[in-house]
Amino acid sequence: MEKKQLTDPLKHLPRAYYESEDMAAFMNGCAPWILRYVQVRLTRDPDLAGDFYLHFYEKKGQACLKAYSTRQDIPFTGFLAVYLRNEFSNFLRTRKRKTIEAFPTEDLSRLPNVESVPDSRGDRLLDRLTDLPLELRLPLKLHYGMDLTAPELRALAISRGPEDASRMLCEMASRRKAHLTRSEQRIDRAGRLNHLIHARPSGRLHRWKDRIVQALEKPTPIFSYAEIGKFLGTSKTTIARRIDMARAHLRRAIELEGAIQ
Repeated sequence: MEKKQLTDPLKHLPRAYYESEDMAAFMNGCAPWILRYVQVRLTRDPDLAGDFYLHFYEKKGQACLKAYSTRQDIPFTGFLAVYLRNEFSNFLRTRKRKTIEAFPTEDLSRLPNVESVPDSRGDRLLDRLTDLPLELRLPLKLHYGMDLTAPELRALAISRGPEDASRMLCEMASRRKAHLTRSEQRIDRAGRLNHLIHARPSGRLHRWKDRIVQALEKPTPIFSYAEIGKFLGTSKTTIARRIDMARAHLRRAIELEGAIQ
């Protein structure tokens, strides 16, 4: 029986690299395969897959090719798969050792504030927030995870009970902390991509960095309309309508203020 030959779709890339030593060209050639392999075989987390790809690009691509230079009797694609599996395990161990709590819950100086709201104007918008009726202001603040004032907290405690209000505040703090951690990771990833783009220009890396920047610029809700509606004892549709009304009031106030000035 004839032995089936393993396919080697990346077989041309090592030789091209050994001749040119162009790491950007090598990575551009194998990037779709690497990313697909990592996301299918190693992790379902797209952020983790992206970070590992950058780790391989920055620190391990040349080492992989150097190791393969003495093993060219075997298919490169199979060699790369084994190399990626082993390196991914090392990457995870190192990542766990370096993981620290970057944003203590009690440190509120870096938590999302009014500037997370679309079309915000900093302190002026914060002033305008206090002019909104409580039924509009509260859903908006919960949606974006903004700090609540004493009267707002008191209203929550009265309407929902102190225990429910306390649980909601703890959940808000936890989600804001997680959101900030993700944002910091994205900022770090965009910085590393920018460095790579300058060192080894790549359209793929440009597009990746642009997507990250767009994600950072887009406000990220802390609580969904449905969650706020359930907590406040009303419907998701009502919450959506109130938040839209709050946004509209704030935009009109800022526009009017600008026209007067």
